[in-house]
Amino acid sequence: MALPSHASVSAVSPTGRWEAGGEQHRLSTRVISAPMLHGAPGEPGVEVLREAPKLATRTRPAQRPAIARPAFALPRTNLKKGDPGQYHDLIHETAARYGVDPDLVEAVVQVESGYNPDAVSSAGAMGMMQLMPATARALGVQDPFDPVQNIDGGVRYLKALLDRYGGDLVKALAAYNAGSGAVDHYGGVPPFAETQLYVQSVLGLARQEG
Repeated sequence: MALPSHASVSAVSPTGRWEAGGEQHRLSTRVISAPMLHGAPGEPGVEVLREAPKLATRTRPAQRPAIARPAFALPRTNLKKGDPGQYHDLIHETAARYGVDPDLVEAVVQVESGYNPDAVSSAGAMGMMQLMPATARALGVQDPFDPVQNIDGGVRYLKALLDRYGGDLVKALAAYNAGSGAVDHYGGVPPFAETQLYVQSVLGLARQEG
């Protein structure tokens, strides 16, 4: 749209209103540029630039990449999965350091991860003794997939649970699996099939080890 060459534009508002020749004018679209020039007869007029109406568009949210849930055990090629011999000394030395039965630790490792240092559960528990992220942080375990750190943290955690329950092995193992809150709430092994099977499995293996 162009104003007459003799028009005098006194002001152009953000809403597209202006006064020219003593009359009020309004554009049907938003004004985005209006040079403040006075055109005299015979001279170029004032060009008022307008913005074309914009169509409403909807931004599509970015789709998150599909991430496969890790399997319970992710084997490491340079280690023999399920071979307790390569960790025998480490487990026994760590258990002795904290005063925990090494046969019990061996049984916990077997049930938790099958001696796989890369094991990750669907709940996020990690490493040979399946430490949850919050538990690993509380224990100062920086790399839960390092067997030395994981076993050290796991044995210390097991020792703390044994102390908490006065050496009651059943309650300590139930708490290792389901959490001390659940054991305290039910006054013993919670009525969870997984936890009950866990306690039985660890105790059975520990007896075989002994």
